[in-house]
Amino acid sequence: MIHLCIGSYAKNNEPSVHFVTYDNGTWHIHHTVHGLTNPTFIDCSHDMLLVITALDNGHGGVARYTIGFAPFSCVWQETTDIAPATLCHVAIDSLRKRVFGSSYHGGVIGVASWDDGALRAHTCWHHHNTSIRPEQTQSRMHSFSPFPNGRYAIACDLGGDVLFTYDLDRLIVVHTTRCAPASGPRHVAYHPCAPYVYVVHEFSSTVDAYAYDDTGALHLLQTIRSLPQEYTGANACAEIAVSPDGQDVYASNRGHDSLTHYRVMSDGTLSYVQCIPTRGKHPRHFAIHPDGHTVFVAHRDTNDVRACMRDTATGHLTVLSALTIPKPVCVHVLRGH
Repeated sequence: MIHLCIGSYAKNNEPSVHFVTYDNGTWHIHHTVHGLTNPTFIDCSHDMLLVITALDNGHGGVARYTIGFAPFSCVWQETTDIAPATLCHVAIDSLRKRVFGSSYHGGVIGVASWDDGALRAHTCWHHHNTSIRPEQTQSRMHSFSPFPNGRYAIACDLGGDVLFTYDLDRLIVVHTTRCAPASGPRHVAYHPCAPYVYVVHEFSSTVDAYAYDDTGALHLLQTIRSLPQEYTGANACAEIAVSPDGQDVYASNRGHDSLTHYRVMSDGTLSYVQCIPTRGKHPRHFAIHPDGHTVFVAHRDTNDVRACMRDTATGHLTVLSALTIPKPVCVHVLRGH
């Protein structure tokens, strides 16, 4: 049985976060959370669950819950204002007991800590970059993702076409990487056992492959399309993930409504395999189970989360059953279940 937490676009008087189990094609919603506005991204560490939410003052908040299993429990602890604008992403640095919230609309990253057991706002990093598309008149921080070694993190500035490498001990930028103009870097995914990182670009529908070194510097290896050559319609990429075995990379396409499947080469570059239709509209986010056998795709515009079976030898996905959820936009596998 697999335990999932699903975030959505919802008003605070609607069921907004859903706790779900999936077992061989059978879905069950066993708990819902009310009282959050647009809880569109989730992260979890041990028994702590963090959910972003829009606050009444227009700021970005993080709601903290403790969760348990056998039997399942979810208990609200606090909601903390950490940024002067709404958030689109949250990440946990468990080693240093810090939380990072990224703001698309505000161009900031809010930092909070829970050293004394309570989550408290610590600082806010403001970025000021622009690029050439109409949407890029300011920085738009879309994600903040710690490296596997926990020493650095990459912040994606979709508005400035920039990647910032932060040193997590000193809380400063140590490297700046310029992406192609009008590309729109959105999210990153790290290889589980080699020094490679993959960046999905929302506007250009491309993926960059980078090698990184011990200082956190990024070295571009490749830029590759996320769409079939024959496709000329509208598209905006959203999420990217590396399979737990390190063999495959997947990226989601909103417009083409598919997951692009790449095979990872020995030098860290990617080989395009195929685009797999996900049988839903606007696949904003997806998650791969830690055993690598199941992928869960959240379709915002068809109000469903769909399970896919992954062939661990070939990386191919077979689309299976779906669960109806209003406007799902983030799916998170809980505690490796």
